[in-house]
Amino acid sequence: MVDQLVQDFSLLHPEKSVPGLVGVYKAIGQLKDGYWKTQKLKEVQQLIEACSGLWLEAVVRGPYAVQGDSLSVGIVVNNRLGSPIAVRGVSVDGFDTAWRQQLEGDRNYSFLHNIYVSPRHPVTQPYWLAEPMSPGSFNVKDQQLIGNPLSAPAYEVKFRLDVGGEEMVFTRPVLYKYTDAVKGELYQPLTILPPATASFDPGLVLFTDKEHKSFWVEATDHTGRGKLPAMQLTPHAGRGGKGERGLYCRRIFVAGAAPQRYRGDRDGESAGRQGHRHWR
Repeated sequence: MVDQLVQDFSLLHPEKSVPGLVGVYKAIGQLKDGYWKTQKLKEVQQLIEACSGLWLEAVVRGPYAVQGDSLSVGIVVNNRLGSPIAVRGVSVDGFDTAWRQQLEGDRNYSFLHNIYVSPRHPVTQPYWLAEPMSPGSFNVKDQQLIGNPLSAPAYEVKFRLDVGGEEMVFTRPVLYKYTDAVKGELYQPLTILPPATASFDPGLVLFTDKEHKSFWVEATDHTGRGKLPAMQLTPHAGRGGKGERGLYCRRIFVAGAAPQRYRGDRDGESAGRQGHRHWR
């Protein structure tokens, strides 16, 4: 079966190999479950996708999404070489469409779907930084992530397609798509942000007993709702014992698009805009 497919393959018309590849897919599906069965099903599905010229896309208009906000995802499907393919459903973030469509050759099928970014949705960050760091090493709960160059996509879209009478599921990450004046259309991962972020300037301040030092905290609102942010810094005991003290950002109230700078110091219980208060 495979030898015949290789012999009959046409560079000018790769779509003619799709029915035979579907037959190989069905034959592998009848084998006993195991690692190699799963791997070969994935590989044959990739061959079917490549030979059929199938184009699947899930894109957004901006590079960032904010927790608690909405996100519009553009779905595009194109059966470029006219293989026998039909849509049986599209799902994203728990939402499943009832879209059923026989795909004509070289025609774009598209629609928009709005999803709610939950305030509890994980922010985008390297997976090795998601957990607190131990002295000298990072902590990664899921050891299968070790070695991956990137974290998992913020959202994925699943396309349920009927290819030659066999239902298959194709997955696409939701990406930010933009056009560069020189390079053309480009993609980058979608980034999930918290409603606000803050950074210290300088990033590291060393204190000795009874010493006063000032620092700046720059807070940026990502919601774009037009209000000035307010920040509260509270003292806490460090890991070194009762004698070690520091500051951490306990709560941020924000709603302005432009970054705001706050000043505080080691003796500052809270840092307000352009001012500070003291604790002892």
